[in-house]
Amino acid sequence: MVRIVWRGFHPIPAMSMVSYAAGTRYLSLLGGTCLSFYDWYCDSSTRVANDLGASRLTCRSPPTGITQPTLLPGALTCRRRVPRTPTSLPKCATKAPRRSPSPPDYSEVAKLCDQWLAPKQGTDSALAMAMGHVILKEFHLDNPSDYFLNYCRRYTDMPMLVLLDERADGSYVPGRMMRASDLVGWTGRSQ
Repeated sequence: MVRIVWRGFHPIPAMSMVSYAAGTRYLSLLGGTCLSFYDWYCDSSTRVANDLGASRLTCRSPPTGITQPTLLPGALTCRRRVPRTPTSLPKCATKAPRRSPSPPDYSEVAKLCDQWLAPKQGTDSALAMAMGHVILKEFHLDNPSDYFLNYCRRYTDMPMLVLLDERADGSYVPGRMMRASDLVGWTGRSQ
């Protein structure tokens, strides 16, 4: 069983290693699991980093022109700290990927996208989780497709998922991070 990772506030390591360690420990005591120090900003989902670059602190420009259809969660991608995002997002409008923003209110990125999804406030993350649930259920659980399985093996960050440990009373708590060896068909592979 897999659980969505909680995000919480803690300082970045550059501010203070002690504060970072204390914040990370506090978050783990509450049941959360930290993915990176970059989660503390909490102004965009982890999906934005997957689509538009690894981190706000990186010097590399993301390859937005070659991505497939993209769901842009409620972040102002035009004002991000990733280099060239304000110029590369409009340029990729002519290169085929369809983009759909999903903030509940209007944002600057909506004018650069093909279709605006407008969920009620507070339900935008539920929309993304529902889409992920449908993809996992239909193409991985019910009808495993070689295309999706190979894609996950090569490109996805699925090993960053958290496993659930069952307690004696039947409830679940966050466990360790998923490993590649937990996936079917990965036994005996080095990468």
